[in-house]
Order: sequence, then structure tokens, then C-alpha cells
Amino acid sequence: MTYRERMVQGPGVDIHVVEEGPEDGVPVVFLHGFPEFWWSWRHQMAAIAGAGYRAVAMDLRGFGDSGRPDTVADYAIATAAQDVTAVIDSIGGRAAVVAHDWGGALGWVYAALVPDHVERLAVLNAPHPNTYAGVTHHLPQLQKSWYMFFFQFAGVAEDVLSRNDFELFREWFFGTATVPLPVSDVDRYVEVFSRPGALTAALNWYRANVPPEGLLAEQRLDLPPISCPAMLLWGLDDAYLEFELGRRAGEHCAGPFALHAIDGAGHWLQQERPEVVNQHLLAFL
Repeated sequence: MTYRERMVQGPGVDIHVVEEGPEDGVPVVFLHGFPEFWWSWRHQMAAIAGAGYRAVAMDLRGFGDSGRPDTVADYAIATAAQDVTAVIDSIGGRAAVVAHDWGGALGWVYAALVPDHVERLAVLNAPHPNTYAGVTHHLPQLQKSWYMFFFQFAGVAEDVLSRNDFELFREWFFGTATVPLPVSDVDRYVEVFSRPGALTAALNWYRANVPPEGLLAEQRLDLPPISCPAMLLWGLDDAYLEFELGRRAGEHCAGPFALHAIDGAGHWLQQERPEVVNQHLLAFL
């Protein structure tokens, strides 16, 4: 199968969309995380397109070939949710959503606040935002989240991550995979994030949504329950997120909920264990 590419107009930004599979198939929208772009879903897109679905992967604002707004505030999840609406409206107004990392946070928020657009929700290694309410008392997660503080230093974080041909970027993120990603795959991510302004735009997601005072605050989001069927897949060797947060997602789901913990897999679950992820996704869809 071949990819189809197009642009969708979001609020003040063009959103790059890549599709695979029949245009009359049931749509499945993919939301990637940091530091990735639509291509991180290549294995899942091929599998579900082969099963007759319409796979629709979008570059979140600031990532890949989507537009990069200038101000930090433009990267707030509430604004990014409008991009998702624009994409789903362009394919019929309702879709299954599959999401990971920052895309996972966005997916939880979107399914809670725009339920009429989400037929079902599958999330990979991203806690439901409500579970962060007690994170200040959860030392293991605070220790894992220290990099979020570092990312607040505009210019400094970009400089450190990009030194020596993105040496730290390569090791800090993709070096944590339990199943090593091919060097050529990591090179492709480096190429995308070495484009002018790309790394700053991606880091602005942290600066807009998890500023230091927010990380230490007791009050977090209080989203309404997820009403559609939901599934959470979790690689247990995640270097950045504690499973204790993930396993509580079901507390915030009013509809059917399934949790699958996967041994021998880390944060980059859909790329480390694509066959396992695809099997769960196809069964869930």
C-alpha cells in the first residue's frame, strides 16, 4: 500500500496528515508523542490498513511537517484538541483514536471532552491525566520526570540535546528501548528534529502544559469519565513513566476498559513490539 498525504487547517496552523488503507474504511486516527512524528505509527498503519481500516496519522502541531506556531501558549492541549477535531471532521466526524505519550495525554483529554467524535480509544504508555493529582507524593515518578524541568530552559535544552549530532537526544530517548531501534530509524527522527525550529516547537509542548509550578501543584485536571470503550497498553520497562499511574486509568473510564501490561517492552511500545501492539489493536477495533 502507498501513503496519501494532505494538509488540514487547524486553528492558526496547518496539520500534516498521512493516510493508508481504503478511503471508505472505518477511520482510525493516530496521535504520536515526543520526540516522534506520524512515522512512529508505520507498523500499526500497515496492519490496520491491511485489515480494511482507513489509517490516518497526523503530525501534532509543531512536529514533522505540521505548522510550528511561534508562542508557547499555542501548544496547549486545549488548542491541540481543536486540531484533532479538524482532522476527524475531514474524515466523517467520528473515528477510533490510537495515541501514545503526548498523543496519549491528548487522546485522554479529547475522548473525555469531545466524546461524540471518538468511537473508541486506545492509549499506549500514557497515564490518564487525572491520575497526576497525587504525583507530588509519588517520588519514583517525580524522579523519572526530572527531564520535564530541564526542558523548561528555553535555548539551553535545545543546545544540550542537539550537540554532537544529537548524541544525547539519541541516547536519552531511543537508547532506552528494550528492543533497540535500528540506527537508520533513529537517524530519521534526528533529521526531522534537526530542522530549523523543530526541536523548540516540540519542547514547547512541555513548556505549555507542564510548567514547573504545574508539576509541583496538588491540583490537576479533573476530566469527566471516558464514556467510549477504552484500552491501555503499557510496556512495563518504561524509563519515563511509572506503571502505578497507568494502572489507575480504569478509575476514570465509565465505559468498557481493558488494560494490557506487556513484559519486555519500554516506552516506545509500538516500535519495540509492533506485532503485539497490532494484535491488541486489531482485536480492540
